[in-house]
Amino acid sequence: MQLSVQGATIRGEVAAIREDALVLDVKSTSDAKAYPKGNATVPRGPVSMLRLQRERPSRSLERAGVRCLYAVDTTADWNNGGEVLAMFVVVAGAVAVAVYFVGRELDSGTTEIRVVP
Repeated sequence: MQLSVQGATIRGEVAAIREDALVLDVKSTSDAKAYPKGNATVPRGPVSMLRLQRERPSRSLERAGVRCLYAVDTTADWNNGGEVLAMFVVVAGAVAVAVYFVGRELDSGTTEIRVVP
């Protein structure tokens, strides 16, 4: 989560939500004196913007990665031994890494909430 509070930008995880304040585990801040790293209570009044980032797993990309691995497996000539197995492991690893990063990028999102006083 990212907050804008009286000109300061705070990034961290929400520890608790109270009626009058947010309790955050501050990871980074542009104003270390007002909001140092660690636990901080941010009053509700001066908050002008909340930015929420979410990530969720991608089932469709997972399936695409499995299909790519299956295609490599069915086209490989397993009678050649070690060379084919080494090729399969390299391709499978590359596909798995690519699917992870592409899925993470496509399946994350940001919601921005502007707080009106």
